[in-house]
Amino acid sequence: MTENIMLDIVKDLEARTTDLAPTVADVAKLEADLKSNRYSAQAIKEEITPKLNAAREKIRAAKNEANKAVAAMVNTYITDLQRMDALDPAELTDDFKLLNGGVTLTAHDIKFMLERNAKNRTMSQAILRYAKEHDITLPGVTYIDHDKEIRDAQTIPGTVALYVDHWMHTADAMNILKKMFYR
Repeated sequence: MTENIMLDIVKDLEARTTDLAPTVADVAKLEADLKSNRYSAQAIKEEITPKLNAAREKIRAAKNEANKAVAAMVNTYITDLQRMDALDPAELTDDFKLLNGGVTLTAHDIKFMLERNAKNRTMSQAILRYAKEHDITLPGVTYIDHDKEIRDAQTIPGTVALYVDHWMHTADAMNILKKMFYR
């Protein structure tokens, strides 16, 4: 699982933007050629316009691929988060009996249970959920609820689409990318 989904996405966008820059420059040159009045109608029709259309199509396809790649990265990330939150009954230990046995557990009990189960994700999740449900606070220990992280991740494709659709095909794309995602 990725450590930082936004960093991975921005690096991907940087690479795609860099790859697209020569085509963006070609479009700018071809558009300038069209406006220059240096070419005959026949040259414009047979040479410049086909090249311009091909370059614009390449940009359109690259933008489409960028949006698809971001959506795939986000979907993988969300699936990984959901997997992390899923408890595996095969990993339950005897400590689980204490969580469900009607015994009132203290912060001290929870702390030692977490230490015993430090390498057991299922038990750590179950213990932390118990602590959260029973308002037991542990200094330096936080239960990570991935629901908010999932909701936040679901907004990423829309935010990235703003960049891809409006600026990725511009000469200033890399600067805009940095302004949008590096704060």
